[in-house]
Amino acid sequence: MLLYNYSRNNVSCQEKIIFLINFFLLNINMTLNLLTLGCSFTYQDGWANYIQENSQYDVINLSIGAGSNSTQIQRFNDFILDNPNIKFDAIWQITYLTRFNVRLSPDHPDALAKRYLPAVDKGFVYADQSPFVNYFDKQKHIDILNSDYTNEYTRLLNVNNELSSLMCSLLLLKKISQKCLIFFGDTMFNDESVKESVENFLIKYQINFISTDNSLLGWAKKNNLSFQADGHPTRETYRQYAQDIILPNFK
Repeated sequence: MLLYNYSRNNVSCQEKIIFLINFFLLNINMTLNLLTLGCSFTYQDGWANYIQENSQYDVINLSIGAGSNSTQIQRFNDFILDNPNIKFDAIWQITYLTRFNVRLSPDHPDALAKRYLPAVDKGFVYADQSPFVNYFDKQKHIDILNSDYTNEYTRLLNVNNELSSLMCSLLLLKKISQKCLIFFGDTMFNDESVKESVENFLIKYQINFISTDNSLLGWAKKNNLSFQADGHPTRETYRQYAQDIILPNFK
């Protein structure tokens, strides 16, 4: 806290001005922006809300249930285009590599006819309007999300290309954010060599991350914490993870 003794008789005008400038700078920095990205593990009432309630952060949560890593990349790009000069910290939760999404323009025939709803008939499970307008047409586009790795659309998925795009985005995040943290919603990797490649990349470029050994679901199961009926952690488990794992690593 910045303190100043105005009872002194010899306080100069210059000292008062310096004090007021410092006081102003201190207060404008008390509220910080925290960008959060992820799937339902971030979207639900849980760890992001806990940080909002127990810190000076103003949380900007761009996550969405059933979202893929590509969805997160697109929303991160949108955020930067919409806020090119904003200062922010960030926490990015990586989701399953088998997820796939398509972003439709609002005048696309399927979007106009709402043929993606109900989503089951097209193999996609969820549709959500982008939180930002497109830079060029000034309209909000539609994110069509698929978290079912068994349906026919996953044949279009190129996991290695997805990973390359994700690593590039995380590298950019480190460069333009004030500080950032990466963590994993689940184990995510069936192939140990892919896991090692991802973690080695993060280590090489000094991107702060929580190891997959302490992924959200893995940590919760290891500690016998509570889950909802649909397999997601409960609100209390999310908050415990924020308190015990995320915040101590967010440096």
